[in-house]
Amino acid sequence: MSGNREPNMKKISDSNVHFIEISDFKDYKSKLSSTRVTCLVNTYLPGLSIKKVISSMETLIDYSQNTDLYNVLPYSDDLHKINIDNKLISDLNIIGIKYHPRLLSDNFLFESNRFQRFLEFVAEKGLAGFICTYPWSTKQLYKENTIFNLLDKIDNYNDNDFIFLHGFDIKMLEFSQLIRHKKNCWIDLSYTITKRKGLLHELTIIDLCLNLEQKILIGSDYPYQCPGDVIDFVKNKLANSLPEKKLELVLNENLINLCHKLKKNE
Repeated sequence: MSGNREPNMKKISDSNVHFIEISDFKDYKSKLSSTRVTCLVNTYLPGLSIKKVISSMETLIDYSQNTDLYNVLPYSDDLHKINIDNKLISDLNIIGIKYHPRLLSDNFLFESNRFQRFLEFVAEKGLAGFICTYPWSTKQLYKENTIFNLLDKIDNYNDNDFIFLHGFDIKMLEFSQLIRHKKNCWIDLSYTITKRKGLLHELTIIDLCLNLEQKILIGSDYPYQCPGDVIDFVKNKLANSLPEKKLELVLNENLINLCHKLKKNE
């Protein structure tokens, strides 16, 4: 343990937010108190038209000012119908494409042809794959072979980075052991970090940050969880359990370095 100490919370990064309008960005910042966000990854959910997504990205990039804002396109069949060229990717700081099984009415086995097309599209564009790993219905509960199916599929795409949003929730520890040696895999703890309460949950998060500190990304999943609650968790739980260097990695450096790497890959 590091002992009771007040962490330096002057800045923080967020690996998963959902902004559409400038008002979303303003509301998010209002919940940070004195903490400044330095790096944000804005992931869009399926349902918006691609035209609306691109318009939103343009508006938010202009507004972001001193914050490094990176964007992630939502995967849908319509994405194959438009020209996602290198100029668009560069101008809008697009670093990845998100696959959301629930909102695409896909099962949670990652065996569908649509998921395969997603992987091929990510590889074609040279972008990262952001994959939602949180089940929301009885049709999308974790199956015995869910994680193995997913990792077997992405093993064919070692040139692309993959960010597993929400870190497989209750299977965080199991999943983390399977990807600990995969250089292109990252565990995002947005939503998961604050949605549960209790000692077991806290110890699981601390364990991941202690032992896989170079793979962990911390986010809020705003607006579904409050960034202020993430900051409180860091202050009250992580700061007293992690060495200062590991804390800085999971709070800022991992995400900043990953985004810079993905930006250079364009």
